[in-house]
Amino acid sequence: MRKRYAQEMDRRATDLLRKLDLFEVSVNVQAVAERLGANVVFDDLEDEVSGFLLKEKGVVTIAINKAHHPNRQRFTIAHECGHLALHATGQKDQLWVDKAYLFFRDSQSSTGDQLAEIQANQFAAGLLMPEELIRARLASRTGHFMNPRLLHSQFQALEPPEDALRLPVQIHNYATNPHLL
Repeated sequence: MRKRYAQEMDRRATDLLRKLDLFEVSVNVQAVAERLGANVVFDDLEDEVSGFLLKEKGVVTIAINKAHHPNRQRFTIAHECGHLALHATGQKDQLWVDKAYLFFRDSQSSTGDQLAEIQANQFAAGLLMPEELIRARLASRTGHFMNPRLLHSQFQALEPPEDALRLPVQIHNYATNPHLL
C-alpha cells in the first residue's frame, strides 16, 4: 500500500500542472520550473550531485548536472519543483542539494526519516507521470494488455524498491559505442 502522503503529492502535482496549463503528455518539467519562477541552468556539478534548488534574496535557481542522463535531469528538475512548490515558501533563503547516487537526498532520507525528501520524490513522480493522463492514454489504446481500470490499483501497489535505490547505475549505449562491448 502506498504511503499516506503519496496520493496528496500526486494530487498537488496534477493541480499544479492544470494551473500552469501544462497538463499534457509529455510533461515539460523545465517549463513547470520556469513558470514557478525558477531559472533552470545546466552546469558542471560534482558527479554525485544531480542538481540543487537555491532560493537566495528572492531569486530561485534550479541547477542541473549537465553530465547526467536526460532522464535523470528530468527527474531532478521535477524533484526540485516539488521542493519549490511544497517547501521553499516564504522569503527565507534555502538550499536543497540532490545527490544522484542515492536517488533520495542521503542515507537518512532513503529510510523515510526525512519527509520533505520523500514528498519531493513523490511530487516528482506525480509531475512526470500523472495518473489521470496515463489512464486516458491507456484507454485510447485498443488491444493493450493492461485494462485502464487496473491502473489505479497499480499506482496504489507500486513502491520503489528500497534496496535498488542505493545502487549506482551506469548506462552504456552499445549501439552507438561498439567499443564498449
